[in-house]
Amino acid sequence: MMIMALIAPELIIAWAMRQYLSADQLTRQFKDLEYPDMHSFFVLMGGFMLYVDRKPYRTLQPKDILKLVHGGCIDVPTLTAKQIHNRSKGNAISKGVVILQVAWFVIQLITRAIYHLETTQLEVGTLAFAVLNFLTYAAWWDKPLNVQCPHPVHWKST
Repeated sequence: MMIMALIAPELIIAWAMRQYLSADQLTRQFKDLEYPDMHSFFVLMGGFMLYVDRKPYRTLQPKDILKLVHGGCIDVPTLTAKQIHNRSKGNAISKGVVILQVAWFVIQLITRAIYHLETTQLEVGTLAFAVLNFLTYAAWWDKPLNVQCPHPVHWKST
């Protein structure tokens, strides 16, 4: 993925926007469950595991969750935003530091342009990557990072 980001960064933005739009659509579908975008990203990442007889059975897809909740087979998976943050490897501080570094670079370039100082092609190319990076961060701000442990959802015994 890193090589693809260097060769064609616009594909990463298209991928991030596609995931954001999918999460937004899922949030609208889950409006009766009151799931925000972060929960929708978590569902799309395979964040819920169905357990049958206390054994993992399968990862729940969004359509599975709606069908099983409306069918009364499972309870609505309850997971707080704090629990999702605890499972995520990223946080607002790490994202904020990157945004501050990019903002500092952009401010330096703008200042240099105001004073009619030279800019190199490398700086212009880096500015383009910075803009693309900002767009990617905006689309993925609520997405948990590298969640490896799904949340258990237990099958109701009948």
